[in-house]
Amino acid sequence: MDCGENCDEPHTVKLLGGRCPECGAELETGAIRPVGAFPCPQCKTPLQVSEDFFSLAIWAFVALVVVASYLVGLRGLRLVAVGVFVFIPIAFIVVNFSKYLISPTIERYVPKTSTLDLRK
Repeated sequence: MDCGENCDEPHTVKLLGGRCPECGAELETGAIRPVGAFPCPQCKTPLQVSEDFFSLAIWAFVALVVVASYLVGLRGLRLVAVGVFVFIPIAFIVVNFSKYLISPTIERYVPKTSTLDLRK
């Protein structure tokens, strides 16, 4: 955005983020927590990243690691062992850093103990 010579606003590069589903405020990527609730900076509504977002990201990355391991020459139990032992570090990396690569789906926070279907 070009604001001319009299611009006092700092210039920042916005990474992928999301928008609050309640007020439409832009969310900075760093403020988005991968697990649990985080508040909208404008309206303070509790938000969360969609569970489907991380499920898809984790399984896609696991599939990528299994295919890469297969192409490197791992077969049988070694391929399974790599898949099992690599799953936890991969899940950690994907959950914490995929929000910088793919814009996550943001939704209103609903506690897991809720028996109501409030996500719809």
